[in-house]
Amino acid sequence: MATDNIALMKRFVEEVWNNGNMSVADELSSTTTIFRDPIVKELKSLDAFKRHVQELRTGFPDLRVTLEDIASSGDKVYARWTVTGTQKGPYMGSPGTNRRSVVQGMSCNRLQGGKIVETWMSYDVLGMVQQLGIAPPVGKTSQAAAAPSAH
Repeated sequence: MATDNIALMKRFVEEVWNNGNMSVADELSSTTTIFRDPIVKELKSLDAFKRHVQELRTGFPDLRVTLEDIASSGDKVYARWTVTGTQKGPYMGSPGTNRRSVVQGMSCNRLQGGKIVETWMSYDVLGMVQQLGIAPPVGKTSQAAAAPSAH
């Protein structure tokens, strides 16, 4: 069972995230799957999840997820991964920046009856938006904000 769940998740990552094959998302996910992500918060259907993946792949046409570690326990599969991509199109209200991003994160996926029914993701959102130039690096302030008060 654990081996089957790990194989399912590896196929899901390769086909859905890396290749954009939404028919595999239909095959391997419940229609009522719940996807939790720090940016989109909670998507409560497979259709919402597929739209999210398509938006990401539009913004980052070279999106690539690399599984660094993967393990299974009971009905859950845990993964540590790295995502790379160049922002060529719109993302988070920002037009394409042509900047490359490398983000590490982890996910927990609950499976039931050979289908993904729930996903929780956690990753370095701040680092990602800083790499894309959407947010300034931590510790970088404007001269006005950094200047001492004349009082």
